[in-house]
Amino acid sequence: MVIIFGFKLFMNSASSDSDRRYGIYVNNAVYAFGGQYVGTGENFSLNKYCTQGDIIDVRCYLGPVTVSLNPGHSWFFGWRIGR
Repeated sequence: MVIIFGFKLFMNSASSDSDRRYGIYVNNAVYAFGGQYVGTGENFSLNKYCTQGDIIDVRCYLGPVTVSLNPGHSWFFGWRIGR
């Protein structure tokens, strides 16, 4: 099945200008990542062919950061768009 995944992160640590990277992981391996500076919000989405039982999650790939977990500021989504 084909699924579109995405996320939006809002960083609380906007005072730093150091690099941060965030990734979508599939079965404990990074599948795609992006990011730039802590002072920016980060979001992206991708299409991925998945099989039943695949585990998908979002993680910080590089650098420490504090993320606001308020549902109005940060979220993750996934929708099935094909077989």
